[in-house]
Amino acid sequence: MFSSLLAYQLVDLMIAAAAIAAVVRGFPKRWHERLQRRFPLALATPFRRLALVEFPAFLALAFAAIVAGQLVVFPLLDRSARGHPSIQYAANVGTFVLLGATYLGSLIVFPLAGAWRAWRESAPDAYGVARRRSDRRLAVVGVALAFGLGVYASVIEPNRLVVEEVDVALPGWPAGRPPLRVVLLADLQSARLGARERRVPEIVASLHPDVVLIAGDLVAQSFDESLPIEQAHHVLSRLKAPLGVFVVNGDVDELIEGGVRRAVDGMPVRLLDNESVVLDCDPPVELCGADPHDRGAMARMLAAPPRARLRVGLVHRPRHYAELGAAGCELVLAGHTHGGQVVIPGFGPPMTYEILPRRVCAGGLHRMSDGTQLYVTRGIGLEGGFAPPVRFLCPPEITLLRIGAGADAAEAIGSR
Repeated sequence: MFSSLLAYQLVDLMIAAAAIAAVVRGFPKRWHERLQRRFPLALATPFRRLALVEFPAFLALAFAAIVAGQLVVFPLLDRSARGHPSIQYAANVGTFVLLGATYLGSLIVFPLAGAWRAWRESAPDAYGVARRRSDRRLAVVGVALAFGLGVYASVIEPNRLVVEEVDVALPGWPAGRPPLRVVLLADLQSARLGARERRVPEIVASLHPDVVLIAGDLVAQSFDESLPIEQAHHVLSRLKAPLGVFVVNGDVDELIEGGVRRAVDGMPVRLLDNESVVLDCDPPVELCGADPHDRGAMARMLAAPPRARLRVGLVHRPRHYAELGAAGCELVLAGHTHGGQVVIPGFGPPMTYEILPRRVCAGGLHRMSDGTQLYVTRGIGLEGGFAPPVRFLCPPEITLLRIGAGADAAEAIGSR
């Protein structure tokens, strides 16, 4: 289990160490000399040069590569690789390696390298006892801050499951009828069965849902596929609702042998593979489960005559809301983005792997330009593989949607 969980991060760590060594050794000496002449006190010691010159240089190079991939390489591959999923997968892996190496390099390699320099290279004869002590104090603070941030982002927040309760108004819902209680889950994506995964069924049961919907990505990438399958089976086998539990295919599900069908096999859930089902509620609601991997089957489902006055769409990627909306789905439920996993205050998530605006991909209920209401959940798990196991200001989410009457309420929520 140890190797399965940590092997990806160990690779990221080695890449980070190699990249940082290349930056430190390859930094032009003439630039160092110019900077030191200009800022003699700030760059007087090797520790300070590492903190103020080499670390920012590493971050600048890493983020330049990530931004170039997101703005140029990844969009080109996203458009051209429909017939070549292996190319798109390679692009994803490359981005995740960059992110993982940047994260681990910033929180592990550089703080430890700074502490080593502060203790071993700041000789008192060259820099003075007071300056050496100052460097050591700064190194200790840096290591402590990095350790604290890493623990919070990789351990505490990813396990801080929150329940988001949202009122959704559908114009066709009769006034005075009780709302339909829908629990929405997405992106279970865990490479193991841990405390977070064990809590999911308990929390869902406490919300007393009429129906449970899962917007794909039941598993995470792992060298040992039995581990993510175990966590998916643990959750799925314990979910119950009077109107049923329904699942659609995701992206990562396709990466395991047997795909999503292996994850749901033998479980008390129904996989909606480009098909719809009418929920036996009052009023009846047609639930359309879409899987864009088969565009033809999806188009045929959406072109079929409606089986109920109210239609709700369930799909993994939010980008498909327009297709479902055009087919009469007044509400579309999706996951995929994880809310970005990392949110910068005042800016939002820097990366979402979606073509929709950041405010939409960050999660919540939104009224789109075509009038369709789209809810995007932040999901439960984390991106697996080489991606950094981190959530920051973006806790995992279980969603309770109360679908009922009252258009004004939906418009108020959508304008937030």
